[in-house]
Amino acid sequence: MQLLLVCFVALVANCVASLDLRVSPALGAHGRGKVRISVIDNSPTETYNGFFDYNSEFRWRWTNNSRSLHTALKPIVPGDLTIFNIGGQSVSIKVPKPGQGVKGVIFGDPCAKFTGFLFPCVDDVEERLPTLLNLIAADLDWWSILGDNFYDLTGQITTQFFSNLGQSIKQVPLITTPGNHDYWVLGFPELGEPWDQFGNGFMQYYGQDTLSGKANPRYPLDFSVQPGLSMKPAALSNFFQYKVFGNLGFITFSSVYTWEQSETYFEEACDYMAAEKPDFLFLVNHWSSCGAGCKPGMNATGVYNKIKYFKGCNIPNFKNLYGHTHCNKKMSDESYLIGATGFLQDCFQAGFIYIKTTPAPHTNMEMINFDFSHKTNYNNLASCFAREMSLDQCTHLGTVWYNGTLN
Repeated sequence: MQLLLVCFVALVANCVASLDLRVSPALGAHGRGKVRISVIDNSPTETYNGFFDYNSEFRWRWTNNSRSLHTALKPIVPGDLTIFNIGGQSVSIKVPKPGQGVKGVIFGDPCAKFTGFLFPCVDDVEERLPTLLNLIAADLDWWSILGDNFYDLTGQITTQFFSNLGQSIKQVPLITTPGNHDYWVLGFPELGEPWDQFGNGFMQYYGQDTLSGKANPRYPLDFSVQPGLSMKPAALSNFFQYKVFGNLGFITFSSVYTWEQSETYFEEACDYMAAEKPDFLFLVNHWSSCGAGCKPGMNATGVYNKIKYFKGCNIPNFKNLYGHTHCNKKMSDESYLIGATGFLQDCFQAGFIYIKTTPAPHTNMEMINFDFSHKTNYNNLASCFAREMSLDQCTHLGTVWYNGTLN
């Protein structure tokens, strides 16, 4: 009976997923009262009654099937549910008030049936992950992917994954950052080919609000670096973002650019955190170690050890989250490896991390690892999520990584 309930809830979530929707919290420079809303479809023509500012077929990469991006930065009242009409479909989006506690899940290096060209995947992980996300969507304020997003050369694998997500999870704000396989499908610039995506498919498909759109949000992407024979990654600004969501700050960056290229962006991000004063701050990146395209010293920990002394980032509850190595493992109270979503390599794990913050006067953060590597674990999680419709009521099925008050 419990598994039938899981199937029913997941089916309902998918039935309403007619829009391939992305929601991104606004770049800090754009203010908290905005979100970037995007739709991916197969028509460059604006058919949404003028809702979007930018309407274009994908450029350079992932151009198959006339894949197109429609996107705009929209005002929203933090703390209130805002309903948008997009092409005749209602989309409900809510962002937290400043200082409010938030709930989210984060995972990295997701494997799917057709990404197992390097290593095989945990059985049915490409079905387990979207089913669980659909079940918990109503309980989430945000979700995040730490790069190597499906090891996808053409966009077809990613499209398949998102087709299995219901609108309920797609309208939850998403924060993501690229990994080495999002630039070179084989993971190394030395093995790169002119037809690799070099980040171009990623930056269009995920609809993030990054520094590339700071000056003119109506044109949010920087296409100044043409791939192909140059075999150069897309411009850095397409992958750098900073924002505060409730009482939790995020800084995301890519490691394929040098410190000299990136330093002023980190200074800007930390200055913003100094002004906003989040209770907790995450540095979000892919690379657990350098190599595989990472410039010297630009892996997650290398950058963390630099900017943790910057004003605004020098707060006690500044944490470092990264993937790349296919394990989910707490390294310390400050550093967390989150790179196991199904590859049968390294630690042979599949799971996501649930993160919950609470506001003053009892400011606290919990981090819980939910593992669904084994079918029994997955069935127990799915049944609990479907029955309780709450992550908090199912934490007994996870492993506590962190539970701490504001220092």
